[in-house]
Amino acid sequence: MDQNLDRTAEDTIELLETRLRDIEYVLSGHRSEAVDKEDIGSVEKRLRDLERGLDKIVIKSRFMQDLLRLRKLFLLSDSF
Repeated sequence: MDQNLDRTAEDTIELLETRLRDIEYVLSGHRSEAVDKEDIGSVEKRLRDLERGLDKIVIKSRFMQDLLRLRKLFLLSDSF
């Protein structure tokens, strides 16, 4: 059972990494390099790297900043 959960977590992180590279390509016209399978590291490190990558995209992209601002406004108005 634990192996199935580990594999699911690994697959999910790989998909998130791929999506982040796709978003980066759409917004900037280039992709960062894929993570080398031998340099992968722990799940925690990979999630931190994903968060940093997303933060970099948001900092560089006015569109993403506006999108996140709209999302925040929508979530706030939905809570009432």
